[in-house]
Amino acid sequence: MIKTSDLKKAFIFQGFTYNRPRRKGDGLRLFCSSYRRGCKALVFTTKEFNLVEVTGFHTHPRPRLHYCCRDSLK
Repeated sequence: MIKTSDLKKAFIFQGFTYNRPRRKGDGLRLFCSSYRRGCKALVFTTKEFNLVEVTGFHTHPRPRLHYCCRDSLK
């Protein structure tokens, strides 16, 4: 998990970012951060954010991520 520039949390997998976690059974379903622009890629994780499954394909290149600090997530 990372903090985004607007201080929200996001999950990163293979260079793509996912957010908007929704409960799915015992785990979570997270949508690609570009979901509202038409990307339907999803990841399913445990509640501890261990990857379980990836579905769909990204309709865009990986975002350019800029690391600015080493603060831990709280």
